[in-house]
Amino acid sequence: MGAWDEVLAGDAPTMAPRRVVAASWERSLAARVDPERGAPALVYEHAEVTQVRAGHPLTAVLPLLRDTLVTIADEAMHMMIVTDARGRILWREGRSDVLRRGERVGLVEGTLWSEESIGTNAMGTALAVDAPVRIHSAEHLVRAYHDWTCVAAPVHDPDTGSTIGAIDISGPLHTLHPALVQLVSATAQLAENQLKVRLAIAHAIDYRTQDFEQEVKR
Repeated sequence: MGAWDEVLAGDAPTMAPRRVVAASWERSLAARVDPERGAPALVYEHAEVTQVRAGHPLTAVLPLLRDTLVTIADEAMHMMIVTDARGRILWREGRSDVLRRGERVGLVEGTLWSEESIGTNAMGTALAVDAPVRIHSAEHLVRAYHDWTCVAAPVHDPDTGSTIGAIDISGPLHTLHPALVQLVSATAQLAENQLKVRLAIAHAIDYRTQDFEQEVKR
């Protein structure tokens, strides 16, 4: 918190934040995010979220994410969040009291959590650096999230390697567990592996269909 105060005052921090945090603060401030009054933009209404979910590739691995993360998030007083590649929240599940608390600070479906929208946060920063990220308390650029701790990891398309979204665990800062980074990272890898298997099966079906059609023509 002291580093946050000093950086925003334009001073060199007495104790510098972690490199990933300092770099994110710099990007976020350059994007003119307001640390005192910043709020995520609402880019999808409820009906639009439903439509986007239906066509998003992470829909296929949502049962895996639920089985792996939601129970743990629920017990740890956190919630699981899944975004698209731009940081727009498409799903969130977990304890009802944590979900309600998230609603008060804009952690809801359809909001944009890129660094350009809301500053340093696990989802947006993980997408920005293409790596798992933990953002704790005053490491968030916007003051409203200093009572939160979040861990996120990007998920990639197994065919192109491009980022298709991020998975995140967010909750009150006092519930932070050091194993969350490893858990979220491993879950992202499981999701990518499942997508890879589904892609391989789809290719195999295509090849068999093509072979059958050629045999019919003969």
